[in-house]
Amino acid sequence: MKFGKVEPAHEHLLPLPPDHPILSQLPSSSNSLSVFLGGTQWGIKPWVGQWYPPGTNAKGYLTAYAQQFSTIELNATHYRIFDPSQFEEWKNQVPNGFKFLPKIPQSISHYRRLRNTEEQVDAFVEGVRRLDASLGTCFLQMPENFKSDKYADLEEWLHQWPDDIDLAIEVRHPSWFEDEELLSDLTALLHSQNKGFVLTDAPGRPDVLHMALCGPKLMLRYAGWDDHPLEEVRLNQWADRIEAWAASGLNELYFCIHQPESIQTPETAIQLAEKLEKKKGHLEISGTPSKLSLF
Repeated sequence: MKFGKVEPAHEHLLPLPPDHPILSQLPSSSNSLSVFLGGTQWGIKPWVGQWYPPGTNAKGYLTAYAQQFSTIELNATHYRIFDPSQFEEWKNQVPNGFKFLPKIPQSISHYRRLRNTEEQVDAFVEGVRRLDASLGTCFLQMPENFKSDKYADLEEWLHQWPDDIDLAIEVRHPSWFEDEELLSDLTALLHSQNKGFVLTDAPGRPDVLHMALCGPKLMLRYAGWDDHPLEEVRLNQWADRIEAWAASGLNELYFCIHQPESIQTPETAIQLAEKLEKKKGHLEISGTPSKLSLF
């Protein structure tokens, strides 16, 4: 993820912001927090023989990936609207409990900018429904030049989205975060519609780390610094916050790891999982990678 990318440095290592007040509106729950760990792509050739079985070819990458992780950002859906049969093919390659996070096509978000998208939305939704229980949440990422003066367009589009499919949105232009009243309006809107607000930890754009949990499910996109020592500090902060959120009513967390070239993604997932497993309370961690025993 190039968005908010900066080189690792202490000046970019900030404490996590306080929780947004909307957290208090989460319904109390006795359910445990299910944490799904994953990355952004499965076609990582250097993982063959280390995280994937030796000799794994391209056709077997997804199956091998799903043996190590429990979720993935399905970014391929951002670039084209696939035939529904493709979603069935993906679903058949993963075990029960694995969750896909399909990205809304750019024809909807970037080209039409949420206007006159009924046909495209219907085609996309027809496909993702084929994932059945393997569907996590879909996410809408708006372009960086989509400003808050388009709030009405976003609100109207959200009303068109089917209620039975989870959705989270990501906005990036600074105007969405500069006006506290507008940000409160947006979080209230998402909360009222049971929609999620994607949380992005990109050190070069700390303003987007809004810390607003609009519902009991959260998609968190983490832009990592490979194996830099400061990663340890960042992951410790997140483990502490996730533990607190589990006690506040968060039921599902999709923690999506973005590392340069994705090579370091499994190690980052292991680091976070180990930290979370040491926490008290009701945390269920799924998708912790393990190196092949013969290596």
